[in-house]
Amino acid sequence: IQTTVEVTLEDVLKGCSQTIAIPETVMQNGKRRETVPAREVSVNLPPGVEDGQRLRVPGEGTRNSTNTRVGSLFINVIVAEDRNFKRVGNDL
Repeated sequence: IQTTVEVTLEDVLKGCSQTIAIPETVMQNGKRRETVPAREVSVNLPPGVEDGQRLRVPGEGTRNSTNTRVGSLFINVIVAEDRNFKRVGNDL
């Protein structure tokens, strides 16, 4: 499963925790079946995360036919522009 989160420059500086709603996909009789509601996953984004960085959260991917979680959740990070500061590498 892959998703995108947008963070602020302050989030990049301090690190942050975000809750992400993930649509639940369940395998049934060898076929994919969407279920609702989406599940929520809380992830910690480390300080210094970069725009375009891809983070991996093991064990939060899709479920297999026995409904056990397998695979990983991949998070693509977008850092929102700040009107007062600009990041250049690790400098503001």
